[in-house]
Amino acid sequence: ISEILLIYYLFVFMLATTFDAKFPARITGVPHPEITWYFNDKLITPGAGGEGDKFRVKRDGDAVCLYVKDCKPEDAGRYKCKAVNLDGEASCEANLEVVDKM
Repeated sequence: ISEILLIYYLFVFMLATTFDAKFPARITGVPHPEITWYFNDKLITPGAGGEGDKFRVKRDGDAVCLYVKDCKPEDAGRYKCKAVNLDGEASCEANLEVVDKM
């Protein structure tokens, strides 16, 4: 793969009484890569951003972010971002652990 750069890191933060996870990534490539997200190797189909959507993806240029709303123990696992273009593919993954207290 010639021009796909994937920088991936994980933030988990608390909003009021809910726990949300944020997986930001910076993805560059020529041609511009298509992005897909996976949870434990299963394709994630993000919602349009409605109140009931568990997963949401925002993309702004090279910046892309997966949001996981109101994390519960069943949301713990491996999250993967995959970038694909005509020159090849790149992916990176991170594990999410959901704990009661820190």
